[in-house]
Order: sequence, then C-alpha cells, then structure tokens
Amino acid sequence: QMKVEEMDLSSESKEAQMQHAETLRRFEAQQRSRAILVPTLIDDVKKKLRELGHEVTLFGEGPGDRRERLKTVIAEMELSEEDARDMQRFM
Repeated sequence: QMKVEEMDLSSESKEAQMQHAETLRRFEAQQRSRAILVPTLIDDVKKKLRELGHEVTLFGEGPGDRRERLKTVIAEMELSEEDARDMQRFM
C-alpha cells in the first residue's frame, strides 16, 4: 500500500485559488443572467430590485443598465442558493 503525503498550500496559492473561484463564479453569473427574463417596464424593474433589497437606481445608471443589474442580481441569488444546497449535502 502506498503512503500518500499531504502538503499544505502556501497562502499565495490559497489566495490564487480563491480569486480563481470568484472569477469563475462571476463568469457563471454573467452567463446565467443572459438567460434570465426580467420585466421591461422601468417601474417594474425598480419594484423588483426594491423587493430583492437592492438599490433602485445607482448613480449614472440608465434603464438598460438597471435591467442588466437586475438580471445579475437574480443570477447571483440563484448561484448562492445552489451553493447553500451543495453545502447541506456535504454536511
């Protein structure tokens, strides 16, 4: 039987892994946001953002930008929910 030696990663390697995971997560959120359907009426978009606990309008943000932000918010929420379910499976 082979003996397996485990070595700890350096703090730089751990930080690089965390940054990579965050980059992948942002990419996944962007990909998902493209497929998410959101309201087109300005007031409906604002209402949905408010319901989700986000700022209704950011400085310099137009209606199209606000709609894209709503898509991203929803995609990130879906990813967070999936992460929580995955963590529960491992516990």
